[in-house]
Amino acid sequence: MKFSIIVPVYNVSLYIEKCLESLKAQNGNDFEVLVINDGSTDDSLEKISSRVSDDERFHIYTKENGDISDARNYGIERATGEYLLFVDGDDFVHSNYLEVLRNALQDHPDVDILRFQVFRHLYEENRDIPCPGKTFFTSGNQAFRLLVQETYFDVVWAYLFKRSFFEKYHFRFSKGRRHEDFGLIPYVILKAKKIYAISDFLYHYVCRQESITTSKNLEKIKKRIEDSLYLYDFLKKKIEADSEILEADKLFAYSYLANAMLGLGKTLPKEELKDYIASLRERKLFDDLRRENFLQKLKYSFCRRFPKYYILHFAK
Repeated sequence: MKFSIIVPVYNVSLYIEKCLESLKAQNGNDFEVLVINDGSTDDSLEKISSRVSDDERFHIYTKENGDISDARNYGIERATGEYLLFVDGDDFVHSNYLEVLRNALQDHPDVDILRFQVFRHLYEENRDIPCPGKTFFTSGNQAFRLLVQETYFDVVWAYLFKRSFFEKYHFRFSKGRRHEDFGLIPYVILKAKKIYAISDFLYHYVCRQESITTSKNLEKIKKRIEDSLYLYDFLKKKIEADSEILEADKLFAYSYLANAMLGLGKTLPKEELKDYIASLRERKLFDDLRRENFLQKLKYSFCRRFPKYYILHFAK
């Protein structure tokens, strides 16, 4: 088996059929789709069964509700393919998704990670916005420096992973945490020996009003902030303790993490920023901002003195 595609599903009845049809339409028999029903309470499971139960390439699993991280980990443990791919149950893939990946792997069969491009699909408007990125073939630490500039950097569904590489380091998602990719994907990229990024747009990331990542609900935003702080601490400690990662690459990664947390602050209402900034100061996060040239030094000084203003007006 060449590809194992892991699809976590929880109450996405409106979208799961399009997701599965896009995978069912892929040519070849060298792939398996592991559909993980994470205790859905709507009719997602019924729609899954009606669409793919007669296709031997699809394997349906039902488990007690955990979360998307738990469902992905469940799929990883059961995958048999040479390569791992992840597709969220409310997204879908391009018609030539696997064909392009097969061809790319023929060019560079020794890669640990293959990166492809993403469409941002506006569900209510039914239209795609391309989010183009760089193409390259390089080491993980160099790829990290290139990829941090891209719109969708720390998302698992924009990458293909060699399963032996994934298992060598026992990469897993943090259960019970939102923004779960942030706590894993940067580290996975740093650990890769070879990464190949191609120009093809293969994934449609569906943006819908009620999704976790676009929700305006204050409690959900606070939960995401809380989990992101936890994952920031977890990831920074993991990178610090890894003797295989060069010191210069660690410092660059810390700066990325610091900037990511500053950008996350933009999702909070102004009145909530005081406590959030206090939590960043407690972690000495501002000290991790790069200060290698005049503009970086200016940004560092400004962030330390006026963090709220920076978050509201300049953070990305």
